[in-house]
Amino acid sequence: LGSRISPTTFTISLFRSITMVSVCDRNSIAVELIRQGHHMQAQQVFRVGLETVATSINDDNTNNNASVTTPSTPTPSGLDRIPPISINQGVREDTGRSSDSDAAATFAMYKKAFLLGANERDEVILSLVLFYNMGLASHAMGVNTGRSNSLQRALRLYRKVYALLNEHGHGIPGVSLLLLATVNNMGHIFAMLLNLDGMVSCHANIQTILTGTDGAELSTSDLDFFFMTVVLGSTDQGRLPMAPAA
Repeated sequence: LGSRISPTTFTISLFRSITMVSVCDRNSIAVELIRQGHHMQAQQVFRVGLETVATSINDDNTNNNASVTTPSTPTPSGLDRIPPISINQGVREDTGRSSDSDAAATFAMYKKAFLLGANERDEVILSLVLFYNMGLASHAMGVNTGRSNSLQRALRLYRKVYALLNEHGHGIPGVSLLLLATVNNMGHIFAMLLNLDGMVSCHANIQTILTGTDGAELSTSDLDFFFMTVVLGSTDQGRLPMAPAA
């Protein structure tokens, strides 16, 4: 009775034991943890959500191998059903575009997390959102603490999202915003780590994505945000080393 349970251990135990909490609910709870500045706890909750998705996929594969026929019920799928939510209060005000550094001035962190609809069952969408938001939590932690290991962890998670989007993201409604957010935040981390080649690659990628995106897919504020990244990156081309043409 005299022992104390750490907040992280309590969080993991709580969400593993309450089976009625859906992956979508876990995502919402973890996003709120980011907004409150509890970045480590948020990452643990996202990890439990990803474990749940992986278990569901394994169960589906087992059922398919056993030739168990289950009725196919269409469920709402898309990333455009619920607008992303700001996490500004959970991230300290980074210098970003107001910095005197040419590298840091090109990118600002996209401080929005993605929510999931209550009926979302698509494993790809669930995985994309959970991985991105988990990366966002680690990214925010790195910005707040200045720890490069948190930034590197966020970069690995963003890269996983980027790979998933390239492989499975085609045709998902609202996918352009998630892709832009992922590449932009990779660019922001590269700027913080002074990786100029990575910055140039992300800037070019954002420009390409915007060119192929219907403006109606993005809110005015998001469109302005990413357009500003393109403008500032183009302005800095004379000062930043450019990657060789393919």
